[in-house]
Amino acid sequence: MINFEKLTVKAQEALRQAHSIASEYANQQLMPEHILKAMLSDESGAASQVLKKTGADFNKILAGVETAINKLPKVSGISEVYM
Repeated sequence: MINFEKLTVKAQEALRQAHSIASEYANQQLMPEHILKAMLSDESGAASQVLKKTGADFNKILAGVETAINKLPKVSGISEVYM
């Protein structure tokens, strides 16, 4: 089990956002794709800044992550998202 108190504030925010994304997409399990989307959604975050500074096509990467999330199994009426 992860002890959230030992994580940085940014890591805690990313995991909370990833949880929200998993719920939004009706995914019962929190996956790396959700965490990546959460990290990329933070425009001032390190992941977004690094990709933009390297000249990567940020929108294409984000679209690819969303496509991957859409391929994950969906559950209707989920009450809890699991890690």
